[in-house]
Amino acid sequence: MRVEAVTVVHQRWGIGGNVVSTAAPAAEVARLLVRGALQATGVVAPEQVLDPATFLPALSRTGCRVSVVVP
Repeated sequence: MRVEAVTVVHQRWGIGGNVVSTAAPAAEVARLLVRGALQATGVVAPEQVLDPATFLPALSRTGCRVSVVVP
């Protein structure tokens, strides 16, 4: 299996895609926490609390496309 994340340059914001791709996951988790969508407390691994079927598409709002290739 191969997972690939592709980001775009944000001309409007004046920053490259790598900056956004680094910040976007943390920002999405913060949104989930504020909404009360995460029930875990303390330090946990992301794969224990995040549903990839909804989390990964949410990143596309920032121009980060994540794809999984299964040979």
